[in-house]
Amino acid sequence: MKLLVELSCWLYGAIVALHADTLQSRYGEEMRLVFRELMQDASKQGLPAMAKIWASVGAEMFTLLGPVYGAKAGVLAASVAGSTALVLSVAMGFCTIGPVVVVHGYSVMPVDTAAVPGRKDGIITIPGDHKIFLSCWEPKEIHGIYTVILATGRGIGDHTGWVPLQTEVSKFARVCSYDPLGTGKSDPQPAPADPAASNIDALVDEMHTLFETAELAKPYILVGTSLGGILTRRYETHFPDEVGGFVFADSAHEEQEWCDAAIAPSFSPGWNDAKELHANGMLLPQEHLTWHDDVPIIVLERSERAPYEVFPNLTHAQVDGINDAWHSFQVDLSHRSKYAQLRVVEGAGHRMVMQEPEAVAQAVHDVVDEIEQLKR
Repeated sequence: MKLLVELSCWLYGAIVALHADTLQSRYGEEMRLVFRELMQDASKQGLPAMAKIWASVGAEMFTLLGPVYGAKAGVLAASVAGSTALVLSVAMGFCTIGPVVVVHGYSVMPVDTAAVPGRKDGIITIPGDHKIFLSCWEPKEIHGIYTVILATGRGIGDHTGWVPLQTEVSKFARVCSYDPLGTGKSDPQPAPADPAASNIDALVDEMHTLFETAELAKPYILVGTSLGGILTRRYETHFPDEVGGFVFADSAHEEQEWCDAAIAPSFSPGWNDAKELHANGMLLPQEHLTWHDDVPIIVLERSERAPYEVFPNLTHAQVDGINDAWHSFQVDLSHRSKYAQLRVVEGAGHRMVMQEPEAVAQAVHDVVDEIEQLKR
């Protein structure tokens, strides 16, 4: 299975290499990374899941072949563009793929953090004899009693994706990241007795059990990016007394699947799949988010809009609409607390926790300050 994943990634990498220079230089590495993570996640479910990834990519590709069938170069260009459109839409946070993709964070090359002062890594055994890797860093002088938690969902990514941000936050606060079951140094994800229970609520229970077992100091400041934003909001819904504030780093929104589908029906494959939507914490068509929590919240939005060439099977108007919708989701989240604010992070894309960790860390620091002010 590992060999098949590597072969798939090699083939996909060869396709990406044929892209226009501008797209290759700006998104090439991210495209390869996301495809690898999607394939690694799918390999845990078997060949059918891996085939589904390629089928989804292929479906995007073949929709473009007709208009340019007579031109060999055109066919190649269309094939290359189409074969990466779906992966890029996932990479940039606009849509999901597969039934279990509550994710956040990206794997990065190993970083030497052994010399980080106050770093404590360990394996936490939670009920059921499941072992989860937890990495907590803290400075000599902690700013507040809070624990900043870099929340990771099941699927792709592990604690290493948080290293740039964790390094910055650990200069002033206790900050923890972890590998969810099935990733990194943690135990494999056990098969649920009830497949229907394999959803975002199960992830919240896993998080809560881990934090309680590790005796992490409350309240928590939860940091979530992409679908991790939905995960952290769901956590607060279950355990409202444990959360003191949030930082949403280009967070996904519970309404985005059906809203994007209204703009471009072919864009979001699972927009009306109730099981998939539920698994990811998304809302059904025409349902609206009611979540509200009057705690300090900073919503960070990327400055970079998806370029038209990322989605060659969509019209410019549809791409503009999806970009505008993403902005409206960030604005909406900034209205979910009377203590919330919206900030645009210049020079950042969807992976701002890696691209601009200083800006995200500053937001965490400001949330801590506001919590302290509200206590006075």
